[in-house]
Amino acid sequence: MTIQSIPTQYRGELFRSRLEADWAATLDHYQITWEYEPDAYEISGGTKYLPDFSLPHQRVWLEVKGPHDDNIDKAIEFQRTLDERDKFKWDFEKELVVIGRPSIAAMTVWERTNYSQEIVVLHCANCERYSFLDYAATWQCRFCNMQSKKIFNDPGGNLWWPGQLAFSRAPRSSGRAA
Repeated sequence: MTIQSIPTQYRGELFRSRLEADWAATLDHYQITWEYEPDAYEISGGTKYLPDFSLPHQRVWLEVKGPHDDNIDKAIEFQRTLDERDKFKWDFEKELVVIGRPSIAAMTVWERTNYSQEIVVLHCANCERYSFLDYAATWQCRFCNMQSKKIFNDPGGNLWWPGQLAFSRAPRSSGRAA
C-alpha cells in the first residue's frame, strides 16, 4: 500500500507532506530552530541526499518518515558519512541524524540511525532549551555545552524518550470554498 503525501503550507513554507509540516510545528512548539531541506549532500557512491530538516544550533538532522521505511537507507548512510567525517571529534560534537515518525496518541516518536546511539530529548536546566541528545554518549547540552548530570535538575523530568513529548499539528485548511 502506498501512502500519498499531501503538500502542506506552514509558516510560509510548502512542505512535501502533512507529516513534515507537523514536525515543523512540533519543533516550533519546543522552540527548536529548523531549516527545511537546506542543502543536498553526497553520500556513498555519489548518491545525493536531501535531508528534510536541519536543526542548525544542535548539529542534528531530522529525516521525516511515515510508518514505512522507504528510502530510510539514505538517512542511515548519511549518518555513516557524517560519522566517518567526524571520527576525530568528541561524541557530543558529532552530528546526529534522527528519524521523525508519525505521532502515536498525539506524542512524538523518533528513532536513531546508528545502532550504537540512543536518542532522547533533553530540556537543559542551564539554558532552558530542548535538544536531541545521544544518551549513549557524553551528556552535554548541544546549545550551551553544559556537561554531565549538572544539566538536569530532576533527571526524570528533563529527559524524554520517544513517545513522551507532545506532538503538534500544523494548521489544516478546510479546502472548501467560501
